[in-house]
Amino acid sequence: MMMNKKKAIALGLATVMTATAVGCGSSEQASTPDTTKTEQSTTAEKADTSADTDKSASASDEMRTITIGSWWTQYYDSSHESVEDDPSYSGLDVAHLKFDNVAAIEDRYNCEFYWQNLTYAGTMESINNSILAGDPDCDIYLVELSFGIPAALNGLATDLKTVLPADNDLFTTQQNIKYLDLGDGKACILKRVEAASTVEATYPLAFNKQMLEDNNLEDPRELYARGEWTWDKFIEYCQKLTQDTDGDGQIDQYGYCGFISETFEQLMMSNGGNVASGTKEELSSTETGEALQMISDMYNTYNVCFPYDFESGDDSTTMRGQYREGNIGFFPCAAWIAGDKADYDYNGANGTTLSFDTVYVQWPVGPHGNQETNAGKVSAGEFYIIPAGVEDPEKVYNVLYDMWNWYDGDTSVRDDEETLFWWYAVTAKDETLQNENFDVMFDVGSRETFELWNSLGISYDFSGLIKGEVTPAQFQETYKNQIQDALDAYFG
Repeated sequence: MMMNKKKAIALGLATVMTATAVGCGSSEQASTPDTTKTEQSTTAEKADTSADTDKSASASDEMRTITIGSWWTQYYDSSHESVEDDPSYSGLDVAHLKFDNVAAIEDRYNCEFYWQNLTYAGTMESINNSILAGDPDCDIYLVELSFGIPAALNGLATDLKTVLPADNDLFTTQQNIKYLDLGDGKACILKRVEAASTVEATYPLAFNKQMLEDNNLEDPRELYARGEWTWDKFIEYCQKLTQDTDGDGQIDQYGYCGFISETFEQLMMSNGGNVASGTKEELSSTETGEALQMISDMYNTYNVCFPYDFESGDDSTTMRGQYREGNIGFFPCAAWIAGDKADYDYNGANGTTLSFDTVYVQWPVGPHGNQETNAGKVSAGEFYIIPAGVEDPEKVYNVLYDMWNWYDGDTSVRDDEETLFWWYAVTAKDETLQNENFDVMFDVGSRETFELWNSLGISYDFSGLIKGEVTPAQFQETYKNQIQDALDAYFG
């Protein structure tokens, strides 16, 4: 891949990634622009990833209309007459592949399929009401886990293990599609398999490259590679970076700044901890208690954190954006944040707006953590269910499968760097650093874990912990029973 090719694509890119923030900000995601390489490999071996069923047998003489409930407009479906109906179309091959795939699906299954924008609230209402009544409004639903899991656990989603043969891709190679294992032996919640799904909703630890170099600190990525990137080393770095740079007696540069939900979640995972990953609460565990202690120490013992914003009422925005002032050493970051802030000139429209380089690294390993087994990402992003009671669920599944298989089994097209251009370009202005940052996002995204702590409807007050007014033990005592009650209700 050459940088000049990336820049050429950037100039033709008409859309900006749209971040969808729901709840407390732990499930931000983005719809990737249609981009792909202009010259696809002719030697790549295509895998046979067609749905492992007799497709002709599932087609009927009667035209079938299949609807997909969502809360934003998606492309393409049977309503679109031209590849240019997508306002983000920039003339690249992937859009044509997806557009042409619609006609192929229509012919193969004698059907038409349409995305329906039900709104976020409308999607939840439709699932809870129409499926329960035995007459689903849609044949497929886009879901978030916060309401997709309860739907599955309460019998509102089709168990594909009762519909598909055992040798289907869903149960074997999972090259195009996989399911979320809830431990109940069923396959109800579906997710497409692609590199973009792996890196979405990842929050690696980012650092200001020039700040670390100016302070003669070794690249944390080198420490991680040697197994030396630990909480203790992280605190050591943050202490060295927390400074009064202008000599006025006031600290104006800090080792760390971050939105508390992401700080807690990442420190919890880096110490091998959980809060609500099953039917029993784990907030009271030693591992999670140590993560809470780490937060308290960072703010109150080591004093290495930028003062937390308790006043604006929008701490998710202010704490996520402070790094742009150039006075923060380390901070949680995500591609959607960098894209939203227009940190780098990824589409040729804004210019590079940061004076320093942002570098991604895995989070340091806690005392009970394990670099090889620590989770790196809480399950998030786009998931789908086929509602219980839908007509011919096998045919519906095949349509969804083939819609996702627009690349005809050639994963070199699906996961090509040009197809994934946005995910690379928003993180840095230098191609080498773009590649390195993507690799870190992919690594942490590959270590996904099921965790419900921020999807239980509980409002956690971290302010006392940050201010030093509440101990970790008191925090655990305050919320552990609430979490257990929520899990009992959640899992029925």
